Amino acid sequence: MSFRHIKSMKNEVLDEIVDKKLLREGDRVLVAVSGGSDSVALLHLLKEIAADLNLDLVAAHLDHGLRPRSSDDALFVEKLCRQWNIPFVIHRITGSEISAAGRGGIEQAARKVRRTFLEETARRFDCRRIALGHHHDDQAETVLHRLLRGSGPAGLTAMRPRSGIYVRPLLSVPRSRIRSYLDFHDLTFCHDESNDDLRFTRNLIRHQLLPLCRLINPRVEEALTRLARRLSCEEDYWRRQVTEAVSGWSLASGFTCAPREEINRLHPALRDRVLRHLVEVVRGNLRGVEEKHIAALARLVEGTQGSKELHLPGITACRSYDELHLRAGPPGTAEPYRQTVTAPGLYRLPGGWRVEFTLASKPGPCDGRTAVEFDATQVTFPLILRSREAGDRMAVAGMSGRRKIKDIFIDEKVPQNLRRSCPVLEYDGRILWLAGLRRCNDDRPDEKTRKILRVALLP
Repeated sequence: MSFRHIKSMKNEVLDEIVDKKLLREGDRVLVAVSGGSDSVALLHLLKEIAADLNLDLVAAHLDHGLRPRSSDDALFVEKLCRQWNIPFVIHRITGSEISAAGRGGIEQAARKVRRTFLEETARRFDCRRIALGHHHDDQAETVLHRLLRGSGPAGLTAMRPRSGIYVRPLLSVPRSRIRSYLDFHDLTFCHDESNDDLRFTRNLIRHQLLPLCRLINPRVEEALTRLARRLSCEEDYWRRQVTEAVSGWSLASGFTCAPREEINRLHPALRDRVLRHLVEVVRGNLRGVEEKHIAALARLVEGTQGSKELHLPGITACRSYDELHLRAGPPGTAEPYRQTVTAPGLYRLPGGWRVEFTLASKPGPCDGRTAVEFDATQVTFPLILRSREAGDRMAVAGMSGRRKIKDIFIDEKVPQNLRRSCPVLEYDGRILWLAGLRRCNDDRPDEKTRKILRVALLP
């Protein structure tokens, strides 16, 4: 490759960084360096353009200890960083630490450990971005891998140039150009023999499946990456549609309820994306959630599934009349609880509930369901927050006599799994509030009240 082409590659990467806003001028960047060809080329390129953007580079290498020669890679990275005068961090872990990282194969566990190391190191060195060496051919392999696993359109968008703190400046550069760049600059790198092991799915795709695909389409990598770009653009559109569809719904991490009728009115393409979004909001991620899980959730919402409760990875879904309830965590019967409230503050209860007590001089918005107010001279600390008990009754506002809590749950169509943990506010042996549903008749503040106790149910 000529000097002109090498200079062109450098400028292309710089343009990619600027156009896609991967890095900002003056950024401190953590560069993940395995010692392989891609990461060495990435570190060298960023070193070359550092002056253009006033970048401050830090290199990070994780020695997984999974190969006999992995320590040689760490020594190579250390020598390279010293030679280029780039600060570096090298950390070594053991196979047992990787095994303890969680379920999944060794590749998935190692990836999780590596991500944790990179993010902790970025925080430690105040790095705004973490640069990864993924390139054009990696993208093609990822698309094909996910296609074979049955991923939907969202999964086939594969890797993005920027995702959160991570950036991939080489994502549009083919492996062949990276190798030519290394040859031109006479740069050496390490060879990871595990990349030749056909027991790993990605290696099988790289060394056997893609060469066969090239017999049909010599430019198959370009076709696959073009598909990823197209789907990425369309997923951006769908995300806006999802945001619009759920506007006004009560969504929160840990627990969410959504209107079944509105979900069922959506086109299946949008409905399934909305359901995926609800799961992601409640769980915080979509790891382990597959198309079959979303299809089961859709059947639950439609009412075509016999059961009214569905257990998905890390989440429990419940169909209740006109609502869909999603709660993070495994299924199980909530244990009875009883907590004394001695002062204003935020109180966390089993089942994900949070109840906040404040004192105020003026009344605020109060609907009797998510917030209630009492005359603080009549209702004083301590109070009791507890789960319901057999035979519970309360004097409901707007009604005569006392009603069974069980009957209120039935009237309000509250799912069985939520009745177990629904907070009951008790004072001096009286139930003041069935949180989220009904308040009592007594102790309301009036125009003469100078001190108000406000109680709010938070998501």
